[in-house]
Amino acid sequence: MGSRQNSFAGVIQSILTAGKQLQKLVPEDTNTVSSQHKPVHSSLLRRLISTASSSTVLNNAVRLLSSLNKDAADLGDMLNLFIASVDHFPEVAEGHVAVEMAKQKLDLLIVEYRKQLGMRNLEFKSVAGTTHLIEVEWIQFSYLQIFHF
Repeated sequence: MGSRQNSFAGVIQSILTAGKQLQKLVPEDTNTVSSQHKPVHSSLLRRLISTASSSTVLNNAVRLLSSLNKDAADLGDMLNLFIASVDHFPEVAEGHVAVEMAKQKLDLLIVEYRKQLGMRNLEFKSVAGTTHLIEVEWIQFSYLQIFHF
């Protein structure tokens, strides 16, 4: 669990596990007390436990976990961390479409750059995480301008 994405999934899993354990301390329905529930005397602590173990929190944790791509989390693949669709995380789905369209535009641009620069083998390069760079020959020149006052 070295990557941030995997840690994120781990935190959500921990919330789910802790919530299930906390349910044993305080029943959701405070009017019914069974023998398996141990009494918590502090009202503040009881409210905190009730909130952390509430069905709302646990259902949201389950839903979020089911929305995570476990393989992408293990690989540290931030782009594919969430299983996105139009109905579920539409912003992520729209982002995937926008990224794909941008990549297609860049693929078309490299053809134009090859023509303009007269370099048939020109390819995009990546340097320190910055992608789609082009490498061209440097022209060295010296320019001296004389100023008259």
